[in-house]
Amino acid sequence: MRVALLLAAAAVLVPVAASAIPTEYENQLRRQINVADDLYRDRGYTRSMGPEMDGLGEGGTDRYEVQLTEGASYAVHGVCDNDCTDLDLKIYDENNNLIAEDTSTDDQPIVQVSPRWSGKFRLEVLMYDCNSAPCYYAVSVYRK
Repeated sequence: MRVALLLAAAAVLVPVAASAIPTEYENQLRRQINVADDLYRDRGYTRSMGPEMDGLGEGGTDRYEVQLTEGASYAVHGVCDNDCTDLDLKIYDENNNLIAEDTSTDDQPIVQVSPRWSGKFRLEVLMYDCNSAPCYYAVSVYRK
């Protein structure tokens, strides 16, 4: 599991621990994230975190701490390798209240949020359905 801290408005990411991802899977994830980067750039967003990559078994969860700024719009986009069929994203505030989620049955969850205050939020990545563990994912946060 990796924990990350998003610092200030520039959103500098500091990974605490990392796991090795086989090249084949990393390439799958990077191709998908590159498509997402283009999509969000065309919509006026810039990437402020990620891509964070890790592998999880079915039912596994990773958590990231992110600093979000009041008045900004964020899109959190997850992608999964070919063995994953359902990846979910959830965002919680500092009081553990769920403020946004994508729990649809898909392998590219997207969560959009415009926080009403600046502060630390928790991003949870849940590997809901994995055909061959571990399944690898990537997640990026985009800001506008």
